[in-house]
Amino acid sequence: MSRRKVRAGETIPLRARFRDDLTDPAQASSVYIHLYEPETTEFELTNAYTVSGVPTYLGEGIYEYEFAVPSDGPDGIWFDEWEGVLTGQDLTTRLSFEVSASGVIENLPAQLYNNNIVQITVSSGIQAIDGSSLTEDFEFEFLTITSPSYTNTRKVRLEVGAFIPSIEDDTLQTAILEASLEADILTFNSTKINDALYQHARREYVTCAASALLLHNIGSLLLKAKTLDNLHTEYDTKGVQKTLDKLTGCLEKWEPQLLSGGGAKSIRSPQYVVKGEQDPDRPAVSRMWQSTELGTISRRIPAANDARRPAGNRRFLRTHRKKYW
Repeated sequence: MSRRKVRAGETIPLRARFRDDLTDPAQASSVYIHLYEPETTEFELTNAYTVSGVPTYLGEGIYEYEFAVPSDGPDGIWFDEWEGVLTGQDLTTRLSFEVSASGVIENLPAQLYNNNIVQITVSSGIQAIDGSSLTEDFEFEFLTITSPSYTNTRKVRLEVGAFIPSIEDDTLQTAILEASLEADILTFNSTKINDALYQHARREYVTCAASALLLHNIGSLLLKAKTLDNLHTEYDTKGVQKTLDKLTGCLEKWEPQLLSGGGAKSIRSPQYVVKGEQDPDRPAVSRMWQSTELGTISRRIPAANDARRPAGNRRFLRTHRKKYW
């Protein structure tokens, strides 16, 4: 018995195959199908939903009956009972199929996420509440909330606004997003040595990085000179280059603070010092030698039995003083 499934309101093809005693497909006669709803316990024709349905013969012993399931089900396991006559024998079998007529209401997850550019097309022909219709397709797009975003479009326009008057805020915000992601990568130190300084450095770095990204694109397309017949015009592009140099200096200034978590100055300062050789009070580790005569062999034995403090020193130097007694 095979399991077949269908949704309520749809049509399901129910098929069955007749075989003879040698398991060969064979065409039967007087073939009918009876359908029973779920939870049927007594399979009598009086209880059947469909009585004596006439299936279509497809060949190779296969019969098919198309059943249009009611739109309201009920759902559950339905039964299709087949009967027919083959070689003088009455054959009958009961199969089943599943109908799905129930459903659930579930929460629809958010379809918009951060950092998404959403493009919307309103098709022509849509009618407004005043009865007018849209004559052609209307397209527009918007940018969802960007994250991370460590500065804003107004701050970027304060830096390079004279060069980007026609650039839309969405483009500026995308540049800010890229610069903010770069700032996160450069933040190696998870512990902030000076959090207030780090926050300020990150904001300045992202502003300069986003501005430089936009300005590089504009600078690549600047027209330096133009000639038309007897008219020759040259444009001064030094302003863009000066601004780019300023932004490069800004990045070099604040990048160390990102790397160190706001502690670039303290990290570069000496943490401790070691006294050098010229320090008069440097610890001296040494010992003297005592010469002994043993026959014709002169031997020097390391020894230290005294301490001497040179003038101006606080430390004593271990030494050896030959004692006579």
